[in-house]
Amino acid sequence: MYREVITMNYSKRNKLKQFIDRLSAKDREDFYHELLDSAYTARETQSLRPLVKTLEAWEESAEIFLDSETMNRIHRAEEGIKRGEGVLWNPEDFV
Repeated sequence: MYREVITMNYSKRNKLKQFIDRLSAKDREDFYHELLDSAYTARETQSLRPLVKTLEAWEESAEIFLDSETMNRIHRAEEGIKRGEGVLWNPEDFV
């Protein structure tokens, strides 16, 4: 029935768990809803790909949010934007 195999090494699994444990109740609920939706889609399509894609996306978020240096850079950039620093740009200029 299912031909793909999900493999997630211990380090990624641990990071994802740490990340989920730190989420707000609303964000944690969003994670579980998205995971459940992709599990249903996986069942309907008889492919684990939707579930794998969901887990990979959340793993990537965990990687960013659990990296203190990256988060410090993001917070500094947000503070700079609040002070009016930064460069305004239009995404359409890059199409």
